[in-house]
Amino acid sequence: MTYACTNGELRVMYAGGGARVTLPDGSELALVHAPRPEASGQQFYESGGNVLRRQADQLELVHQGGKTLECIETSATH
Repeated sequence: MTYACTNGELRVMYAGGGARVTLPDGSELALVHAPRPEASGQQFYESGGNVLRRQADQLELVHQGGKTLECIETSATH
């Protein structure tokens, strides 16, 4: 899936209980699904201080160090 963010494009491939994220600078993150029962309708993925929250076509990525990317889905690959 491709997401438009305030500072570029973010690509995410969801598979096997995880998410591989390609950041606007080309670097990659590998995150694992982290279910949160209290977060109805949201999906969370985490690893090494990075947290990705997905709800419908909205995505938020809190990158280590506190940098937050807010994004909206622009295209999906099925």
